[in-house]
Amino acid sequence: MEAIEIVSNSSETQELVYEIEKGGVDPILVRSGIGGTYCFKNSRGESIAIVKPADEEPYAPNNPKGCVGRALGLPGLKGSVVGQGVYREVAAYLLDHDHFANVPLTAMIKITHSVFNVNEGGGDKNISKLASIQQFIPHDCDASEHGTSSFPTADVHRVGILDIRIFNTDRHAGNLLVKKLNDDGVQRFELIPIDHGLCLPEDLEDPYFEWIHWPQASIPFTEEELKYIKDLDPYKDANMLESELPMIKKTCHHVLIMSTIFLKEAAAHGLSLSEIGEMMSRKFRHGKEEPSALELLCMDARRLVDEGKERGKVPWSVLDSFMVCNLKTMEGHGVNSSLNKQLPASARFVNLADMKEEEEWGVFLDKFQELLHPALKCRA
Repeated sequence: MEAIEIVSNSSETQELVYEIEKGGVDPILVRSGIGGTYCFKNSRGESIAIVKPADEEPYAPNNPKGCVGRALGLPGLKGSVVGQGVYREVAAYLLDHDHFANVPLTAMIKITHSVFNVNEGGGDKNISKLASIQQFIPHDCDASEHGTSSFPTADVHRVGILDIRIFNTDRHAGNLLVKKLNDDGVQRFELIPIDHGLCLPEDLEDPYFEWIHWPQASIPFTEEELKYIKDLDPYKDANMLESELPMIKKTCHHVLIMSTIFLKEAAAHGLSLSEIGEMMSRKFRHGKEEPSALELLCMDARRLVDEGKERGKVPWSVLDSFMVCNLKTMEGHGVNSSLNKQLPASARFVNLADMKEEEEWGVFLDKFQELLHPALKCRA
């Protein structure tokens, strides 16, 4: 070990780094996944931390598994940006208020080590790398290796609530760790969500929620969960991210704000976790990808904004209300709105990046919430 500098500081991170430095054990490249992920151990040989260098992410210049070819800052997997997964890993931890979803301690560091990968022409091994560091949580398996019906409903709900807020595009069974616990002879399980490098996209993508068809996701939220959701403040969260992680773009804040508002309103209307996830997920019909119910609402809101700019005011008609109220019916019969018929052959149905913060974004958000109420009322 040559050097570790903590970028996002905390006493817990300092303790973790101290354990790594005290151990003096070379990290081991994790074989699974397509990014550069390293496991650090303490002096007793116990795994204590996972480190992911930014320049070893999928497609990044120093990726150790052959997944290279793009410079840092260019588009990556599922709408991500190459080299920015480290920020999103930290963001998920910061947004997991009160450790509600059980995201392990995560921070940013600069680290130098000869074991890290440097491809030909990829730079000097002695230069420190920006990376995320996450506390390693001992576990027994991941969700792909265990029957999902035994997972606690509360854990599934809490992970799902986080995933919706951060618009997670990559929640699969492999990044849900399972820890077996024994309480007075009764075995129970605990879920630990990891790998959040593909959350908070710059535009609405197609999210992936492994839990969407699990039976626990159809069980109504508890009063405690509803209170947690109600108390969420998306604007406060966005301001916190801007302060703590200023390198995350404003349009990612927009996604966070909109998805949190959507979660709050949907939960208040009595929708289950599964129903909310379904509204956020795209449909495939006849081999063609179609926008989700959430994207259709955003498209209608954007149309209202554009019409308002042209006419000097934002219209609200009976036809608009009728179209939103019948989104569920239309989807069930394979019928799309008139907007959907005009869609280009592209996976980007909604573009939030081209809206000005002071003007269009505020009006868009107002129109989105106006459309959201009748849409949710019809689904409740």
